[in-house]
Amino acid sequence: QDPPYPAVVFNEIFSEAFRDYQGHGDLDRTQFQFDIIGEDYNRLARIGRQLELCFLGIDGTFANVRLWGARLLNRTREPYEPDAELQRLMIEFELWHDNTSP
Repeated sequence: QDPPYPAVVFNEIFSEAFRDYQGHGDLDRTQFQFDIIGEDYNRLARIGRQLELCFLGIDGTFANVRLWGARLLNRTREPYEPDAELQRLMIEFELWHDNTSP
């Protein structure tokens, strides 16, 4: 059975603590990647824009962690995949949040 499209695939690329001249800082940053896959690129672009609005509007607390904001790192339209007959849009974000290390 074919999977339903469009599909969104999420990956956490990395997470690291911010360091300053005093040592370990109070902020962490985490990078996320979303691959949006489907047959109609215009539909993928609309979904991608909604993800951007969600991430770029972040400001507040989630699961007792203070979120300070996000920035868009990359938005790439990948080449058409003729064997699968699918389009792919890749979007990467960086999220800044309070340090959660002990």
